[in-house]
Amino acid sequence: MLSLGIDFGTSGVRVIAIDAAGSVMAQSRYRWAAGEVVSPSAWQQALWHLLDELPPKIRAQISRIAINGTSATMLLCAGNRQPLTEVLLYNDARGRTALEAVRAIAPCQSPVMSATSTLVKAMWLYQQRHTDDDGVHIAHQ
Repeated sequence: MLSLGIDFGTSGVRVIAIDAAGSVMAQSRYRWAAGEVVSPSAWQQALWHLLDELPPKIRAQISRIAINGTSATMLLCAGNRQPLTEVLLYNDARGRTALEAVRAIAPCQSPVMSATSTLVKAMWLYQQRHTDDDGVHIAHQ
């Protein structure tokens, strides 16, 4: 049995398959082209591309998967899991206008008190959408 690690980063996506002893059985990398890092469809395509690159014998032995990525990278999805927004990266501070709304509900020393926190981004997206759509949810790696 093998474990598969998937790392979504700002420069690209990496996968690595290891055995129980930690030996690398297969690995691959996809580097983002300009603008792809914020495209949900590019994330999906990169993942499928990397999984397809794994030899079938390796894929058949995978019993565990771990996904890693930079905290505070997120997007909104519909109830059917289809992306509604582009990916907001960990350092995206466009939501700073929602920081006041977060200050009203969060402790002052909380890590969410940053223009780049997931909560601030989520509040900003909620304010931008002006909707209470059922099933809309935050997604991250």
